[in-house]
Amino acid sequence: MDGKAKWAMGQVLGSLLLVPACDKPRASVVPLQMPPPPVCPIQTPDAAAKAVDRMREAILAELALQPGMQAGDIGTGGGWFTVRVARAVGKSGRVFGTDIDAATLEGLRNAPALGEDAAPIRLTQVTAERETGLDDLPANSLDLLLMIDSLCFDSRVPQATNIAYLQRFLRLLKPGGRLVHHMDCTCRTRVADVEALFAAAGFALPNGRKTLRCEAVSAQACPTAEAQERARFLGVFRKAR
Repeated sequence: MDGKAKWAMGQVLGSLLLVPACDKPRASVVPLQMPPPPVCPIQTPDAAAKAVDRMREAILAELALQPGMQAGDIGTGGGWFTVRVARAVGKSGRVFGTDIDAATLEGLRNAPALGEDAAPIRLTQVTAERETGLDDLPANSLDLLLMIDSLCFDSRVPQATNIAYLQRFLRLLKPGGRLVHHMDCTCRTRVADVEALFAAAGFALPNGRKTLRCEAVSAQACPTAEAQERARFLGVFRKAR
């Protein structure tokens, strides 16, 4: 190969070196999306098992029950709150409990008597989630309503239906009366949406949210930050005076 041929070959090789090794677009690197850390730390199994009792005690203390109060317990379950409210408001008060489960109510009816110092309890079975069981009561008759882990206000029920349902309870409350709502962390809704729903129904919102301590929430049952926000939230909604 003569000198001119070598020079030409060098030019070709040099031009090839300037061509990118690969003209395929590089795949963008997608950062790993890590879930937000839980709000509350994971507890020991013993502490997690006792979290429900701590939650109930914290809510009971928040109620500030007084003798003579008239109260309703929506979704009595086993009657944990129903019984304690009846004892706290005394024989001059009255308690109205409702539940959709007939066996649950029958168990409460057959429970040992609370004694003459406790309020009388009227138990009513409802046949649907959005049936109050208390529509026969006069307006402005109740000081307090409880909805503890009994209802989820999520997209399963139309918002208009939920608003109308809550307005029926608003009618029952005395001016300044409270509806105290706590939801299970499995409810598919946000705290802000629940607050907006109660406001749309005519309830007055508190100045700032009330939240339960981590000790009153099972981090095992409610492992995500969003679930723990629901479990820690305690909605205290009032009827305007």
